[in-house]
Amino acid sequence: MTETMKQGFCDNRERSCSTAARDNRESATNEIMHAVAVKDEEEADRAIQQLNEQGLGVDMSHEEYLSYHNKLPCPSHVDTKTKLHGVELNELEIRLALHRFNYVKWLKKTPKNESPNDKLKDDYLVDETFDCVEEDVSKVKEKCTLDFLEENIETIKEDGSKLLVFLGKHGFFKHFEKDGTLDWFFHPEHCALACLDDYQRLVPRNFGGFEYVNWNEYRRYFHSYEIEKEYVQYCEELSEKLKWMEGYVLMKPSSRTWRRVFTRGNDQATMIAAGFSKITWRLASNGYHEVLDNMSFDVCWYKELDCVYFEVWQRITKLKKSFRDALEDVYNLNKFPLRQSRMKRALETDCSKMEKEFCTCTEGITGEVTDQRAQELIAEAVRKLKEKPKFYEHYIKKKMSVARIIGLIRYKINFSDNGARVQIRHAA
Repeated sequence: MTETMKQGFCDNRERSCSTAARDNRESATNEIMHAVAVKDEEEADRAIQQLNEQGLGVDMSHEEYLSYHNKLPCPSHVDTKTKLHGVELNELEIRLALHRFNYVKWLKKTPKNESPNDKLKDDYLVDETFDCVEEDVSKVKEKCTLDFLEENIETIKEDGSKLLVFLGKHGFFKHFEKDGTLDWFFHPEHCALACLDDYQRLVPRNFGGFEYVNWNEYRRYFHSYEIEKEYVQYCEELSEKLKWMEGYVLMKPSSRTWRRVFTRGNDQATMIAAGFSKITWRLASNGYHEVLDNMSFDVCWYKELDCVYFEVWQRITKLKKSFRDALEDVYNLNKFPLRQSRMKRALETDCSKMEKEFCTCTEGITGEVTDQRAQELIAEAVRKLKEKPKFYEHYIKKKMSVARIIGLIRYKINFSDNGARVQIRHAA
């Protein structure tokens, strides 16, 4: 055998050994991945079986899911091409000016700490408190002009032309939208569209550009009041009936258990949506995802933290323990799995951040306060530690609160050769 042949034989043998080693590694890797997949599937099966045994969620076939999904209406078309002109535009300007005026008038008469929430709760069947209107009455400008209009509004409405000139002279009170007096406005893009009503033109302000998660999308939905009212009810029902998902929302999205749980929740959400006449498939999906995002935030930032600080408060006020000793006691209870790792890190390194939070949440809560009241106050304070993102449901609630205050009175103005007459009717 020549040297060349020997070298070629050795090279082939090395390549063969290398290929065999690579195949062995790939085979071992595949076996590991298969074992992991089998384990994940078994864990997912156990989770679903446990949910079935506890009667949580709904277990339905794909055919059953489709039967509910097919009941959901499709989103309606919005005509964004037909615009208002001439007389119709004048009518709109007058209506919107009077809406702004009604709100400023309400501001002048409402104490800063008074909220319209109680009046709204029955009308819109919402459990969560509406955002309080906290405008500073001192921001209201041109007081004499407002007083004049308030005193003479019924007289001046009798002559539509005079009203148009008067409001035009004062910029239709648009300066109240620009100077911060109003925390909402009638969006210029919406005002130009002929197919919208005044409720659909109303847009809550997105302070800082991030108060609402998808503000630019929400304002372009152009849903009617009736649809948005149903959406709020739908989200509230989801929040109540999907509480069983709280223990899963922080799982890795790629895990089989989460994918199975997510599908189960989606099936239930679709079934709930089918019980409403105006919830489209798109709104049903949007509501489901945003309720889960809202739930994830609550679990991540709020859940169990109030209980931890309440237990610490009890030990400090009644047993006169230091914060660190009280926190160690609570950690050793092992009652709050979501907060165990944070308590452990604090005890092993530095407790100052948790102690500062604790002091913020228990400020003014003395030992004379009952345990029940103390726990309520601490829970309220914990929810103020981190500002919560606002979703479409919260956007609607703010919008409804404004719409209720201004009454959304529709002024129909009939122009004639002898001047305009203003006819007033209340929106349904």
